[in-house]
Amino acid sequence: MAAERHSSPSTVGIEEKNASIDFLSQNMREMVKKIQDLRHLGIENHTLPLPKIVVVGDQSVGKSSLIEGMSEIKVPRSAGCCTRCPLEINLSESDGPWTCRLLLMKKYMYDAGGRTQRATNARPLGPWIEQDPEELHFATLTDKTLLQEHLKWAQLATLNPGRSHTDFIPGEDQETDSTYSQVKFSPNVVRLDISAPGFPNLSFYDLPGVINVAELDEERYLVGLVENLVKEYIKAQNCIILLALPMTDDATNSSAARIIRDIPGARDRTVGVLTKPDRVELKNGNEYDQWREILRGEKFATGHGYFVVQNNPDPRIDHATARADEGYFFSNPPWTTELAEYNDRFGTRRLQTALSKLLLRLIQDSLPGIINQINTQAQSVDQALAKLPNPPSANVSYILCQKLNSFMNNVQMHVDGGSAQYPFLKQWGIIASEFQQYLTASRPGLKLNTPSEFVNPESKGDASASSSKAQKRKNTPQKNGAGDLKKMKVGDLANGSAPDVSAFKVHGHFDHFPKPAKSFTLPEIRNINADTYASGVPGLGNPHAVEALNRISVSHWEDPMKTFLLVTYSLMAEVLLNEMRYVFGQYEQTALFEELKVIIVEFLESIRIEHFHQAELVFNIECLKPFTMANDLFRRGQEEAYEYFFHKRYEARVAQYARLIDAQQQQTTGRSLRTDLSKVTEKELGPDEFAKELEIMSASRAYYDIASSRFVDTTCQGIHIKLFMRCRDELRGEIEQKLGILNENASERCTELMAEDRERQLRRMYLLKEKEKLDKAQEWLKVAEKTPEPLFYDSSS
Repeated sequence: MAAERHSSPSTVGIEEKNASIDFLSQNMREMVKKIQDLRHLGIENHTLPLPKIVVVGDQSVGKSSLIEGMSEIKVPRSAGCCTRCPLEINLSESDGPWTCRLLLMKKYMYDAGGRTQRATNARPLGPWIEQDPEELHFATLTDKTLLQEHLKWAQLATLNPGRSHTDFIPGEDQETDSTYSQVKFSPNVVRLDISAPGFPNLSFYDLPGVINVAELDEERYLVGLVENLVKEYIKAQNCIILLALPMTDDATNSSAARIIRDIPGARDRTVGVLTKPDRVELKNGNEYDQWREILRGEKFATGHGYFVVQNNPDPRIDHATARADEGYFFSNPPWTTELAEYNDRFGTRRLQTALSKLLLRLIQDSLPGIINQINTQAQSVDQALAKLPNPPSANVSYILCQKLNSFMNNVQMHVDGGSAQYPFLKQWGIIASEFQQYLTASRPGLKLNTPSEFVNPESKGDASASSSKAQKRKNTPQKNGAGDLKKMKVGDLANGSAPDVSAFKVHGHFDHFPKPAKSFTLPEIRNINADTYASGVPGLGNPHAVEALNRISVSHWEDPMKTFLLVTYSLMAEVLLNEMRYVFGQYEQTALFEELKVIIVEFLESIRIEHFHQAELVFNIECLKPFTMANDLFRRGQEEAYEYFFHKRYEARVAQYARLIDAQQQQTTGRSLRTDLSKVTEKELGPDEFAKELEIMSASRAYYDIASSRFVDTTCQGIHIKLFMRCRDELRGEIEQKLGILNENASERCTELMAEDRERQLRRMYLLKEKEKLDKAQEWLKVAEKTPEPLFYDSSS
């Protein structure tokens, strides 16, 4: 960056006091300056457009003279360079002498190796690619007469992106060719910060003139580039557009006006400026008709109407003289006669005043949104930085130990329960309850004489399809982590951001299993009884048949049990990995984070294998030897089941008997009669040939209820002992041992684990830079949150 260049104090004084600032409150003058400062901080982006004024127009419409009239500077007019890059002019009032800082704002990088200079949809500015903004100081001047020359060289520096800007600073290098430019157009901005007593508080951009037709064939690509640049600026909702139209041309020919009309809402934000009124040739007396219609808003209407300015293009005329000449021009006909009704819109000073008011109102309306967005961005940056703290440089072992303490304390809170902040046990309890409900719903049913009649106490429709179909149905894989952990990769459980434990899918894991798991028929039970009957005396009770039926009844528990265990392990993995991310999230890009993920999943897998083996043993015991000492409970259950089965069996026999009688009457009489079921007697039915089978089924049902309750309890106890308690009591030791942080070189090992990579360092540097800008922005905007002064002073007071 070049050193600041200070010229000698200007001998040219301020020509006159600018009346356009007299109506501004001091608070709002400060706000104009703050908006300028925010833009220069680099706060502005696509999501946070700051209020600004943009001057647009076709080439050679008097835009340069308009800029000179508003800013009281002289812009370069030779070599056409002033039309090839944007100019940002920030005017502000000060108590000190006239001062101007020239800066080069490099927001775009020139791709010299690009295959084409033309604009495309992917690259609307052709070879210019957006980059992180860079601010280069060019010169600081206190002599106004030097500005035009310095501005010319600043624009040449912008049009030569392949060279250092210091080569173009006047006096630094006398050998630079002042006629050569590497490119004919640049979207990079030359910025002028000008302050002086009596200056208006204005900030505006002067964009390159819109090109209708390129003078040379090789420059035709400039037409699209300039048009896209203009569109990029004026599409922002916080932009006031200043459209320059020469009164020497037909307004319908303006390409800049066409662009404004094509962008939704742009015309409502536009102020029209009619230039070159002194060059209108009077031939038949109606030359002003078009412009009168425009001033009335009848043609080419804009949201804020039109002004008329007259500027002397002679560079030798000072600004005070130019303003005096302008006042004299508008004091003559037709401006004082047929156009007199619009005299409040004649002159540069009135245009400045109107623009100042518009800009200030826009700032005031935009401030709440600007403050809110800056606060939101600041909060986002703070949250990102919280995850990227500086790596510890001392007491690394202590810091890691404290993190492990926090992690294990959170795990214990989940496993022990008792807090709404740690919902793990509540979620697991829902899964356990559904496992218990499924075992109850899947207990075997009893088919009656007809295939459609099923018997199952306390359950409507407790009948499945045939037992063969039930047995063939497979256990389908479950989502939400219910697959075999042994087959999962570490990344299957550990990658990405773990969802909140409360969002874990706890319902429906057993819906795909059949209910009931099997339905016995009475002949089938008779066969089982016959196969296991050991006594030679017929009619005696057969405990072997009950035991055989019991073994068949519980044989379907294995797959639901495995599903219950797998879902439980998946939920436990979610908890552990979620807590790991919460506690160690700031070290996500370190070796520590990756190793912790592997250790946790491998620990779960190691205890899963042992746990599943123990669960299989419990299931096999239930299948191999049905047994219970709960004699009273068994007897009550058997009585209740038998009463239910007997009643349902009786109803089925009555219905079957009635159908048989009805069929016989139909055959003998030819009439269709329906037997009253309530009148059928036990004598007519006779003894039930399957009474013994009902007793066997009742005994099996009573045992099933006892055994299933015991199996659920045993399985849940095993989960607490084999999983929950081991995670609480053994995981920390496993982590410390696998990480190797208890050895003699513990400090070096901890430092190695918590070291960060280069990408993380760059990310933190970027965020710290953003935080610095946002902190400044928030500090500057505190003035806006105070009790506001009036927007404008009442001139009558």
